Amino acid sequence: RRLAKPAVDPERDMPQAEAVISFLRDLGQSDWDQVVADAQAWNRYQAARLLYRPDREPDKVQRAKKISRALYGLPWWLREAHYWRELQSGHKKGRPRGR
Repeated sequence: RRLAKPAVDPERDMPQAEAVISFLRDLGQSDWDQVVADAQAWNRYQAARLLYRPDREPDKVQRAKKISRALYGLPWWLREAHYWRELQSGHKKGRPRGR
C-alpha cells in the first residue's frame, strides 16, 4: 500500500524506492506484465469503489481526480521502472516511421 501513495520526493519519503525500482527493472517479461496487470486491476477496483460509494470522497473534484488517476494512470514507481526497462532493452526512441 505504501508504494501506491503519491510521493513528492521518493528518495526522502520512501527510502526503499530505489530497491523497489531496481527489483522491478530486473523482472522477467512475464512477471513484469503480471505486475502491471495487477496494478491496473487494483486501480480499476479503487475507481469502482468510488463510483459505487461516492460518499467515500465527499469532495466532487477530489473524487473525480481520484477516479481519473485510477483509471488512466499508473503509480510513479511503476512508470520509473518502465523507463529503465525500456532504456536497458535498447528500443528505439520516438514514433515508428511510416512505410
